[in-house]
Amino acid sequence: MTKVEIIGDKLLLTVQGIDVVLAFKKHLEVPLAHVSGVELGITEEAQAELDRSIRLPGAYMPGIAIAGRFYREGRWLFWNIRKGERAITIALDHEDYVSLVVEVEDPAEVVAAIRGAMSANG
Repeated sequence: MTKVEIIGDKLLLTVQGIDVVLAFKKHLEVPLAHVSGVELGITEEAQAELDRSIRLPGAYMPGIAIAGRFYREGRWLFWNIRKGERAITIALDHEDYVSLVVEVEDPAEVVAAIRGAMSANG
């Protein structure tokens, strides 16, 4: 699970529990100005990028955990999901990562908060 917070003009993601070990990452910080979109669930584009990428480092056990950094042709992805039932996809511009796919406690609430913050900072 990932905790998502908006503090000022930054989006902060904190990987929680055993997922820290699986993802090889605890914190991500992104300027809200670099968030180009956020969607409920796993977008087709993010899934297609994952399917063609190399895991560096992380865990890839579909249905159990997909966590860590994935790479393909100069594009980095970060995933931290279990079954994906509460996943959101955050698209980024001007960052090392092109997308973040994470599972959160309340996806609809997190997506609404990010969209609201994007509009306010926009």
